[in-house]
Amino acid sequence: MTLCIAAECTHKAKSAIVLCCDWRAERGRIYQELVGSEDVDKIRWIESTPFSAMLAGSETKADELLTACDEVIRTFSETVPDVNSDLEITRFLENLRKVARARKREIIEHYVGMKLGISYEDFLKTAKRRFSEAQYVDELENIRQLGLGAEVIICGFHGDEPLTVKLDADGELHWETNYSVIGDGADIALAFLAQREYDTEMPLMECLLRVYEAKRAAEVNRHVGKLTTFEVLVQGRKRFDISDTCFKLLKRTVEKRHALPKLGFKGKYLEILEDEPAKEPRQDSPLSSGPDSSYGTTK
Repeated sequence: MTLCIAAECTHKAKSAIVLCCDWRAERGRIYQELVGSEDVDKIRWIESTPFSAMLAGSETKADELLTACDEVIRTFSETVPDVNSDLEITRFLENLRKVARARKREIIEHYVGMKLGISYEDFLKTAKRRFSEAQYVDELENIRQLGLGAEVIICGFHGDEPLTVKLDADGELHWETNYSVIGDGADIALAFLAQREYDTEMPLMECLLRVYEAKRAAEVNRHVGKLTTFEVLVQGRKRFDISDTCFKLLKRTVEKRHALPKLGFKGKYLEILEDEPAKEPRQDSPLSSGPDSSYGTTK
């Protein structure tokens, strides 16, 4: 799975977070022939909490990683925001690190069991006697190189404050400022997001445009798909999709390199997502060249 973007902004005096991802998945590595398809929804709502997550990497490993994080997210969502909020967030991050370490241990156990037919504990105790020095060193390095095989962005609200946390494939936690990106197209998307100063007070429509611009730019990476899905989280309110009319405006603005209407977007551009949403991906058409940074803003 490839590209996911989260970015913080403001909507009607409330904190908001825009989530955006493609739908591409690649399979078939056993025969060294990748088969691509655009049929994987990478956004997961953490039911009964103000949090959603996005996944990148191996589809199975990403879902397993998020499942391991589920209890930690739910416990944190039940804490009451107060003067100790930073302590609660720090505890939340440390608990996610514990999950990452436990997940890494599971991956190592599986690798050693399948490759060598012994437990990881037995490997640590007996490998120097069982194997040649060269084989021991090689296997030790293989184990060191094992990662989580997936990345996760967890985003939502703790009281009035937006919170975006990235757990990368190496098990590192990042308490992100303004925006976060994971997946194969991440470097390109980050380069576009960083072109201009970012302010979380920016209106939702400008944030949607910046995120969509970055996603479209990242499509030059062959692993990033052409279908796009949005989800919008608004503090204290429900989750939203964007309307077809809104998507068409974003698409036209990026492809024609126009400014957003100075008077703002008129019409319905958010649609409430039910508990079991059926998000419809939107089709991007190829760009003749990458978008620039000359867009206007909504004021």
